[in-house]
Amino acid sequence: MLTRSDAPNLRPLIVAGMVGNAMEWYDFSIYGTLAPLLARLFFPTTDPSVALLATFAIFAVGFFARPFGGVVFGQVGDRLGRKPAIVGSILLMSLATALIGLLPTHRDVGLAAAGFLILARILQGVSAGGELVGSAAYLVEQAPVSHRAFVTSFVYAGASSGSLLGALIAAVLTAALPTAELDAWGWRVPFLLGLAVGAVGLWARLRLDETPAFVALRAAGPVVRTPALQALRQFPGVMIGVLAIHGFAALAFYLLVAYLPSFLQSVAGLPLAQTLPIFTLNYLVQVILVPPMAALSDRVGRKPMLLVWGIGLVLLSYPLFMLLSHGGIGYAALGVLLFGAWNTIGSGSMLTLTAEAFPTRIRYSALAISYNLGVSLFGGTAPLLGTYLVGTTHNPLAPAFMLMVAGVVALGMLVRLPDRHGQPLA
Repeated sequence: MLTRSDAPNLRPLIVAGMVGNAMEWYDFSIYGTLAPLLARLFFPTTDPSVALLATFAIFAVGFFARPFGGVVFGQVGDRLGRKPAIVGSILLMSLATALIGLLPTHRDVGLAAAGFLILARILQGVSAGGELVGSAAYLVEQAPVSHRAFVTSFVYAGASSGSLLGALIAAVLTAALPTAELDAWGWRVPFLLGLAVGAVGLWARLRLDETPAFVALRAAGPVVRTPALQALRQFPGVMIGVLAIHGFAALAFYLLVAYLPSFLQSVAGLPLAQTLPIFTLNYLVQVILVPPMAALSDRVGRKPMLLVWGIGLVLLSYPLFMLLSHGGIGYAALGVLLFGAWNTIGSGSMLTLTAEAFPTRIRYSALAISYNLGVSLFGGTAPLLGTYLVGTTHNPLAPAFMLMVAGVVALGMLVRLPDRHGQPLA
């Protein structure tokens, strides 16, 4: 744990990292949880599965904008500083999220409603491309060597906090409002509340100082003019490894956050009002478990924790989806909570290992490009592919095989990455 002397300086850093990423995952949690509702508002059709597929396709569109956002915010972060980049990313995310709450629906403007939703998701994707990786780079460069993973893990703890807040608000709304009122105006409330979450994060980040690592880099001479190109030229193998690991993690995370609420309704036959409390509890478990798992990696190393997480997730995927598809609320709760808890073993140290793998001069850009490509290819498509595979194969366990294959590939790449646990940053 942190020493008494460390805590006062690191507390505002941890708060700023948590709140910013809470904003990003708050949106994804709301969108994924309310996907069946959004489907009937923006894509009215006689086939609910087609509308749901269209809604998840737009969910994926936002992810494909993330690599572009990673390049833009990476350029800002590596040339102007970490602070301007993470301030800009949270401002854009909060505005784009609120925009969704103001959109007209299909009933108001027809097919144009889907176009407006796509535009809002693209803006969110650009912002998300610089958000989490910027927070990770900032905290990795500020934290003491002996507590680097513990401090950086609050980026993921913030993500789980945002997911928790989103699921909690969605649960309250769906329980309190009749379907007619939920469709008429209730669905807008969670997105508009994103402005308040973003305002708190913006306030916290404006109070931060630039990282000592970047200040020293800038004082030593001119910064890199094109950090993204230099990263691709000098570290292609490391970037591919980071892409694979974060892609696998994103597939697991977004199957849990954005796909399983719909899966439990369509496959297990459980109503949304029953399953939302389960996801709320799951996010709370993740907020609690991520920091201690990261603290353990500060003692034993990053790779041992990630290997246990990855191998276990590959082996548990099939049994977990068997539980989830069983049909009872007890089985659903057990499956979701096991899924979420196991993910914390890796999420506590993953960002630290991948941020440490790159030198300071290009850290933001290299991590942003590789992370966002992995998340875009595997995370953004997770709900879409899961829905498609179950629909075409008529096998509710099909998503488990997708997760297993991705895990084997990621583990093969993980063993090649350096573990700079306990070492100074390059």
